[in-house]
Amino acid sequence: NWDGVAQWENFGIPICIADNDQSSISFDIDGDGSYAFVSWEDYRNGTDYNIIGKEIDINSGTVSSEDVYFSSDTTSQQRPLVKAVASGEFILIWEDGRGYYNSDPLLINGVDLYGSAYIVGSGRTTGIDGVPISVEYHDQKKAQITQYNGEDYLLHWIDLRSSGKEDLANYYGKTIRRSDILSVGGEGPASSLPTVFHVESAYPNPFNGKIIFDFFVTNPGLIEFRIFDVTGRLIADDLILSSAPGKHNIIWDGRDRFGQLVSSGVYYYHFNLDGYIDKGKITYLK
Repeated sequence: NWDGVAQWENFGIPICIADNDQSSISFDIDGDGSYAFVSWEDYRNGTDYNIIGKEIDINSGTVSSEDVYFSSDTTSQQRPLVKAVASGEFILIWEDGRGYYNSDPLLINGVDLYGSAYIVGSGRTTGIDGVPISVEYHDQKKAQITQYNGEDYLLHWIDLRSSGKEDLANYYGKTIRRSDILSVGGEGPASSLPTVFHVESAYPNPFNGKIIFDFFVTNPGLIEFRIFDVTGRLIADDLILSSAPGKHNIIWDGRDRFGQLVSSGVYYYHFNLDGYIDKGKITYLK
């Protein structure tokens, strides 16, 4: 503790004592100082590395009894990154070698970035093996997460896709956001609650300035949120963490991935939560 007194048991508490190597440990403590989440690359199967984690109750010094698997792929998943984004909520990003199974010769020679999230009381927010964050030529590696605006975070990494030469690195990034909770699951008649992820409305539409997306989730999750123009060009590309079942919303301010205001016109939104997809059309007027 802050007085220099050792806490919990003498000589520490065991996090993982499985066979073979547990290495490249990453952990973070939530803002309340109540919970930590620790993740590592694990070679217990003797064949390939997987991403495994555990929840720690900081107040009592107890560790969750079950390992949380974030990957099960037969190639190596390595270098996990854990970042606390709210009380009891954590984002995990890792380098993933599953791209080696690819018919494109340029995509089989590097690692990509995949991710998931963990919420105390709910567990992992994606299916095992996470969701793709960046799947491009050569390596995407050494990810970092930096808080930059309220509950918005910047995921940034070293990326070798641009030149086709593996020795030329560039820097790429993506926004991770937390959705605003409007109401929690269980309010109102159960029969009126959606049974799958659903975008309820986008308003005002047409819009000038900002547009609000209301959506309902049945389970906490990591949502892929994208905006495209009429030619199919990717305009916005964010990850949204919804931390509880219920009605949520997010706002798009008409800016592209580089922070520039887009031109007036028709755009298409695309939400994907663990395979449940909702999409539609919006109109931006300057």
